[in-house]
Amino acid sequence: MAEQTDRLHLLRAFASLRWYEETIKFVFPFVAKTSELLLAGGIVITTANFLTDGAVMSHNTALADAWSWAQALAIDSSLGMVSMNAFQAMREREKIKAVISFTLTALLALVAGLITHFDALSHAAGLPVTDKSISGVIPLWVMTALRAIAVIGFLLASRLKPFSFNAVRQ
Repeated sequence: MAEQTDRLHLLRAFASLRWYEETIKFVFPFVAKTSELLLAGGIVITTANFLTDGAVMSHNTALADAWSWAQALAIDSSLGMVSMNAFQAMREREKIKAVISFTLTALLALVAGLITHFDALSHAAGLPVTDKSISGVIPLWVMTALRAIAVIGFLLASRLKPFSFNAVRQ
């Protein structure tokens, strides 16, 4: 009888999804913190690739694939945390930090939304993402520029978290 009661409690605990919510509460901040390292590493690799005229990644598909995955994971998973930081800054009456975080949230959401849209459209149409009929009026260089601004903005803004602009004004 006690064993059946224990199983019932375990089943209820599992079905409540509290354990899942707690896991998500851990994973999102963990990934956001890891994103800082992944994006910083990605900037170093990108700079090395640029300075060697593409030699770092053009002959190393494993590195290029790893870089792509790391950057996608880092930038796209940071959106929720940046948004949360914006509301936290607003609650703390840190107006400058809130404006920076809300602006970055909008930029990250725009980039993620456009990339998701273009990727889905390219799969549906059976065309490469770079095809003019997929990207429409937004050239690829604009997308990459927006992404670069979002990455640098995220890295800079993430370092502002412990900083108080209100304390500077006083």
